[in-house]
Amino acid sequence: MVEMRDGCPKAEDILHVLRDRVALLPGTRDRSGRAVIIFPARENTTPINPDYTRNILIYLHAVTADDYKDRGFTIIIDMRKGTTWNNVKPILKSIQEHFPAEVHAVLIIKPDKFWEKHKTSVSSGKYKFDIQMISVEGLTRYVDSSQLTRDLGGSLFYDHDEWLETRMELERLIWQTIDVMHNFESFREEMKNGEMPIDVATAERATAAHVVLKKKILGAPIERIQHDVERVQQRISGSNDGDDNYNPSNVQVTTNPDLAAALPHLASLVNSLRTSKDEIFVQWEARRQKLDHCYQLKLFEQDADKMFDWIRSHYALSTQRLLEIGDSEQSTSMLLTEHLDFITAANVGFFHTNFNFLNTIDNTEVNVSHVTTVAKRLREIGNYGKVQIENVAMHLDEEWRRFKQINEQRSRLLDLALSFHRKSHIYLSNTPSWLHSITMDNGRRMSQYSGDELEAAIAEHERFGEMFLQTYAEAIGDGRSLTQILKTLAGDAVGQNNAYKHVVDLIQQITRAHKELHSQWQAKKLRLHSRLALIAFETDTHRVLQWLEEHGDAYLNKNTAIGECDVQQMSVVVEELRRRIEAFSARVEARRDLLNKSVLFHTHYSEIMEWYGRMEVKSSQYDFVSTNVQEGERRKEEWMIESDATAQAYATTMGEGNQLIRALEQQAKMMNIDNCDTVAVIERLISDIEQRHAKLADRWPHQRRSLQLGVKFAAFIKDCKQIIQQLKNWREDMVALVKSNNFAERAEHILPYQDDNTTQVKNAVTGVKNNAAELLQIFITDFWKYDFNKFYSKALRDNESTLVNAEGILATDVIITSLQQLTDCQREVMQVAQETHHRIEQCMQFNRARAMAAVAIQKMQYEETKLLHMNTIPTSLEEALAAQAAHKQFQHSVESISRTTSAFLNKTDQLISNGGVDVHSVDDLNEEVLNRWRRLVGVTEERNKLIKAGVVCYKTLHQGVSFFVLLHIMKFL
Repeated sequence: MVEMRDGCPKAEDILHVLRDRVALLPGTRDRSGRAVIIFPARENTTPINPDYTRNILIYLHAVTADDYKDRGFTIIIDMRKGTTWNNVKPILKSIQEHFPAEVHAVLIIKPDKFWEKHKTSVSSGKYKFDIQMISVEGLTRYVDSSQLTRDLGGSLFYDHDEWLETRMELERLIWQTIDVMHNFESFREEMKNGEMPIDVATAERATAAHVVLKKKILGAPIERIQHDVERVQQRISGSNDGDDNYNPSNVQVTTNPDLAAALPHLASLVNSLRTSKDEIFVQWEARRQKLDHCYQLKLFEQDADKMFDWIRSHYALSTQRLLEIGDSEQSTSMLLTEHLDFITAANVGFFHTNFNFLNTIDNTEVNVSHVTTVAKRLREIGNYGKVQIENVAMHLDEEWRRFKQINEQRSRLLDLALSFHRKSHIYLSNTPSWLHSITMDNGRRMSQYSGDELEAAIAEHERFGEMFLQTYAEAIGDGRSLTQILKTLAGDAVGQNNAYKHVVDLIQQITRAHKELHSQWQAKKLRLHSRLALIAFETDTHRVLQWLEEHGDAYLNKNTAIGECDVQQMSVVVEELRRRIEAFSARVEARRDLLNKSVLFHTHYSEIMEWYGRMEVKSSQYDFVSTNVQEGERRKEEWMIESDATAQAYATTMGEGNQLIRALEQQAKMMNIDNCDTVAVIERLISDIEQRHAKLADRWPHQRRSLQLGVKFAAFIKDCKQIIQQLKNWREDMVALVKSNNFAERAEHILPYQDDNTTQVKNAVTGVKNNAAELLQIFITDFWKYDFNKFYSKALRDNESTLVNAEGILATDVIITSLQQLTDCQREVMQVAQETHHRIEQCMQFNRARAMAAVAIQKMQYEETKLLHMNTIPTSLEEALAAQAAHKQFQHSVESISRTTSAFLNKTDQLISNGGVDVHSVDDLNEEVLNRWRRLVGVTEERNKLIKAGVVCYKTLHQGVSFFVLLHIMKFL
């Protein structure tokens, strides 16, 4: 069999047959316009190999102009020069069985021998085409002489060697063009299916390979092919322009229509080649841009990874030495200097773990800013990995903030430790001298002080006490702050930290020293004040004794008589004195009660005004919302308690004020005095309380609303975080599920759960979005429309609440950000869910296709077994015809399997085109079914050939017997 390429035979594969001039296609057309194939006369009587005849017939049909193929062919067989019937019979058989087009007539030029003429005329009736025995002169009835070659008595010039060379050159150009187009197609597939690089090195290699691919595209020999096409065109048309002269004869050459018919096709191939080159250049440029974006992305990721590594290593170094604060002022000062050098170096270069400079490079913060700037530029130019770039940039910025934050913490810690060590050193080092200065004065010297000197000593002692108390307070305050920070940073392991233990020891030393120093200072203070009090007592006693001596004794000595009195008059005087005393006592009691009420009212007035002041200061806290639900509930409960206590205190104080006013009015009536000014003062104080309370009460609805919103806000944030985490967990579960080994087998079982999970996720996210919309409607006063995907912040901030979180970010912005994060996470997860659902459906379809394949294979096996039972050799024409009829019935059954197989193949082609399935598995399944189908078709065809051969054999046997009987009769006649 002739070798075929892309369904077309090649001249070079049957070159020996063509050179042997077995059959010719000189471009002849009969009078009806049909193409003519000529089998020239051969002096060699050896029969031609049937394969050669079949191959050359197929080839000549293929190279005939397409416009003439449908018209049919006329074939001329020249039996002169000794060509026998044995040479012609294989040709006719090949035409009968293998020629792919209609044969209108076979014109056999009469042989020279009579017996050959007779055999030809006798055997010609069994072919499906018309066979005419004619002479050379009779050819002109069918073919014009101008279309016949010279050896057939015509005038058509035909050089077979020239035709063969031209045909070889033409095919070479066609196949060369097709090869280039195949190369272009492979380049296109290579660019289409090429995987994206995974790092900078592979990106550089991919870019270099892409540049090499461009050179290959540019190296396509299109211009040379075009030049060769023009040269072949001149050669076929018979033009002698140029240096090449293919026609050695001076005879006018007629253009071969079959050769000329290939020229438009060749020109079309060249044009297609140019178009393909332009298209592939467009694809190459698109791929180049994508590779360039990928290279920039990987370079960005590489720089970011280097920054991550540097930041993390130095962050770990900072974390490792975070709690190293030294055990003295000198060591702490050294650590602080090293740390400041480290921070400076972090902004100008990299460090080794011992903080020695290795080399100075670009500013690290500038490098971070540069990476961030590059990320922004890549997003602006539309890099396909802009989401990944944005995430990396945000992560890098976060890591850098963490690094700066821990260094700032260490700076504050070392500053505080240095201050504590300095102040503790001052206090402990001065404690002995302070103790000495306190205890150096003895009682004898103190008794010699005058009152003025003691007052000066007391003042000096007080100043000294304030001095060392201030020093103690500063040292202890720094120490306690330092221990609190160490507890916060070290956590539960703070007890194992040597720095913390040393600070605690220093605090205990300072406390012990301060107790002793303060007790000594207090004792000296007591002595000084006791001595001053003794001097004052002695002075007062001296003055009393002096008054008694000067006035008391003289008065007693002067008044010694006892006098006389009237008892009745004395009783009246005594009664009047008693009444006056009782009235005075009543006024004193009323005065005492009034003063008590005044003291109580003024005390509560001061307390409630102070309380109102604290509430006003605290009112600003209600503009902050927490993301913790428990904290929000606690703040709400605390506010309720405070508001109830405020209302109760207000009622009590107002009652006390009113009682005080009534008592003042009673006093005015009792004593006949004017208390209007005092009452006005009390009323003004009551008015102050009412105003402050009204102002505070006006804030209560806002505060209550803020606290309620805070609880709802915290619950929303909690729900968002929980759903986002659940979405992430579900995404990980889906990825693991798809990668599992038994995913395909469990697909049909998994699908309901997958759909149920998808519905639950959608419902949960929709519920959170509805809660967010309701919450935003409460936050934003005049809000009338909200779109989850398009949110215009400026328009909202004109109407929104001023509630912020602990970081000072508006609560509405936090809600929008959380909602956007939830929406982005939902979009990503739902995309994974959609892909998983698609994969599940693909697996289910693959399982169905596998079931269809099993059914088809089972049917094929059944039919093949059935065919084996029918596989008998007929022994007569009747048996052969019966077997032929049974085989036709069997072929109808095979055709039904063909439809099943076609449906299966269409199903698998659809699976492959939709994607998401293992192409190799589908191909293996296809191959298994096709192998079975080919086997069944093969054995069916073999059986068909056998039956046909049997029928032909028995028919020929019957005809041969009749023919030999006829010959036998003719012999006797």
